Amino acid sequence: MNPKMELRQSRDFGQIISDTIVFIIQNWKSLLKNYIVFCGVFIAGNILFSILLQLRVVNIHKEIAGEGGSSGPISIFGSEYYLVLLFSYLNIVAVVTSTFSYITLYQLNDNTPPTIEAVWAYFKYYFFRVAWSLLLLFVICFIGLFFCVLPGILIGYLATNSVVTGIVTFFLCFNTYVLLHHGVLSVLPDNAY
Repeated sequence: MNPKMELRQSRDFGQIISDTIVFIIQNWKSLLKNYIVFCGVFIAGNILFSILLQLRVVNIHKEIAGEGGSSGPISIFGSEYYLVLLFSYLNIVAVVTSTFSYITLYQLNDNTPPTIEAVWAYFKYYFFRVAWSLLLLFVICFIGLFFCVLPGILIGYLATNSVVTGIVTFFLCFNTYVLLHHGVLSVLPDNAY
């Protein structure tokens, strides 16, 4: 049997990948048991509501095809849809929390696999903290993506008039140059200009 893995040491990229695989191979039973215990409810809920959502979509399709059209607005965004999103999110939170709790306890117990009860104590303490952090991270990423895509949408919308598009594009490029030149956006080192 191989000696237990020491997690706290510096590694290069290749060692990170190979040691991760070795860690999973050495602890796969304990890791799988923790995954099933802490994430199983969320996985089962996600499967159940995904099946219900698919049945709803099939019924909507049959209704539209059978009547030759629909009598009113039809939406797939019912309660099943939002429950699938909720259980998917909670599953992500449970995976992150249980994995980090397992690894933390593994380090604290001198590289021995922790028990379910020990992981549960960490899991219930950190679950809502991780949930709020991930929710905040999703919101920040969405806002950042929106503002990164917004100029492209604006230019595409104005593309019907090539003169206006050229002026807007020139203004954006000139503005970026000025911000870079004055050090507001410091992407390059100071001596690169």
